[in-house]
Amino acid sequence: MIMHYSSNMFVNSILSTAIVTLVMSCLIPSSAIASSEWVGIASSEDDLMSFYVLKKSIKKSGNLVEVIEVVNTTRKNDPISLRVKQEYNCSDKKLRTMGGSLHSGHYGNGALISRLSPTPSDWKSFPVGSTASYIAEFICK
Repeated sequence: MIMHYSSNMFVNSILSTAIVTLVMSCLIPSSAIASSEWVGIASSEDDLMSFYVLKKSIKKSGNLVEVIEVVNTTRKNDPISLRVKQEYNCSDKKLRTMGGSLHSGHYGNGALISRLSPTPSDWKSFPVGSTASYIAEFICK
């Protein structure tokens, strides 16, 4: 089920995570992937941003789960996406960014715009009702 909420709430609850994600990174393959392999998790009410999880990327080890996520958006009629590898601690309700990349197409396709640092970020708590909480609910079950 895709969660919808206002852009302001969306920005306030997840923008800080996206900014951290833009600063952090590792090399994630950006081969063409059909959108049918992605599971929709959330989108803004205005549909300017949509969040997806690559189901086959989910790797569980005890309370820790790694997953590849993508944020698709369109700016000035041009598609753009942020593809990140995240690690979730399901018992502590925290996450950290393991790396990622920014692309000129949706789902991590298109030209590479920027790579994020391959150094894992610090663990961050995520609030109930945030996109991260919906992703955790999906991948931690």
